[in-house]
Amino acid sequence: ETEDCRYDLSNCTDVGGGESCTVACRWPYFGNEYTVTCPDNNINPEEPIPWEADMLECTLECPDPSPIPTGYVETRSGSFDCDTDYLGTASWTCSVAEESCAVYFNFTGCVQMSGCVAPYFDTCEFEGPTCGSLKSGDTCEITCKDPYQGEVGEGECPSRNLDPTQVVVLSLPTCSTTQCPEPRTLPVGYLQTSAGEYECTSGYTGIAQKVCRHIGTNCTLLPYMTGCREIVPCRLTYTEDACQHDISDCLKVEAGSTCALRCKDPFRGDETIGTCDATNTDADGLMYTLPDCLVTGGYDPLPVSNGYMRTASGWQCAPGFAGDLALECDMLANCRTEISPTGCLPVYSCGAEEFEDTDGRLGYISGVIRFGQGQLGDVVTEAVVDSYAVYFADECNHTIGEEIAWVNVTGETRGCCVTDLYDVELTEVEVPSGSSGLIVVARTTRSIDNLAEERHGVLIPFEDFEASTTRSGAVLSCRPWSAAAAAVFVAGHA
Repeated sequence: ETEDCRYDLSNCTDVGGGESCTVACRWPYFGNEYTVTCPDNNINPEEPIPWEADMLECTLECPDPSPIPTGYVETRSGSFDCDTDYLGTASWTCSVAEESCAVYFNFTGCVQMSGCVAPYFDTCEFEGPTCGSLKSGDTCEITCKDPYQGEVGEGECPSRNLDPTQVVVLSLPTCSTTQCPEPRTLPVGYLQTSAGEYECTSGYTGIAQKVCRHIGTNCTLLPYMTGCREIVPCRLTYTEDACQHDISDCLKVEAGSTCALRCKDPFRGDETIGTCDATNTDADGLMYTLPDCLVTGGYDPLPVSNGYMRTASGWQCAPGFAGDLALECDMLANCRTEISPTGCLPVYSCGAEEFEDTDGRLGYISGVIRFGQGQLGDVVTEAVVDSYAVYFADECNHTIGEEIAWVNVTGETRGCCVTDLYDVELTEVEVPSGSSGLIVVARTTRSIDNLAEERHGVLIPFEDFEASTTRSGAVLSCRPWSAAAAAVFVAGHA
């Protein structure tokens, strides 16, 4: 659009001095008019009339389009829709050429529906002469070609199809014929009776039939035999839980026979029966239900894994351990199975602060042990913790003697580790022989009297200081105890 196309200056081509003219919007623009005057003292015949483009406000208003392009149709309300055989939402705009000021119309949104490409089918067996030129939404019949016989099928070009490469969708009929010669030789499993009928031989089952088919584009019919299948034994070579189920009796079950499925030791349960049908033709056709096998309370794997203990009511997590206990089965290299409990994890303090000995004597310690709440695996939790106890420990982290302090759980819920949530004060505690550190034990709710030798935790070094003084009592020097100690936080029970 240029100013020449927007404004009509035809009334102002020859305006004398002191005379006026009207400037208006040029079709198809509409808006206000403006009167301009040539100055009285104008002496220059080439002087342009004094007006500015911003004096007018001209808006393009599209006229009724003509001609209307193919695929679009005007409605009674004056709007436009897609014509028959077109899909979409019609829209249109107009524009004005910059130089010629001609009005152009642009229609968009309507796409012509497309017919479908002729389908491919076996012309020796099927006929469908009208299926090669279907329009969108049209259908055609597909029939069996003589000498084949059968029901009528259908070809369809999908309605509202916009894809010109869409192939006709076929629903082919099932065609058959018996108009072919008898087979020269019968395959294994078939015989022909004196009456000319076909049957399955002994060891085979089914309904014997002669089928006439052609090969490729050669429409000559040839005979084929079908319907007889060999009767075979059944087998069961695998179950999802090989640790529980003994399927050795079912590795090969003759047709018409049964086998027993039992529980493997140490599992117990009632055996079940598998059945192989007398006319079975599928090697994996054994019909069976696996027995319901459970571990008896007397099952005792040796050696017992750390973190587990057997009770009168069955296996449980040992003190200092918690989790979802289950029995796990592993296949060994010699094809034997090994069953062991699994799922119990150690419970221990999630962390601790450094310990500083404030006692000035060698062989005695004082100070505050600060440590965090319990942790099970990667989860900070005290759901299974009763209390925490402090012991001396040797270099193997085994407890020495009785507890020297303990504290109950706070019951606070914290989502992360707080390493100073608990504090235990030690005052003038004598360090026993063989001590290498302190151990904080998370006592679980499932308790026994004797603590197993657990070694789960975090070491925190500290030193037992001896203070040397002068006569005046001034502190001159400090030297560490000969055996550096450490605090380790472990799972267990006193």
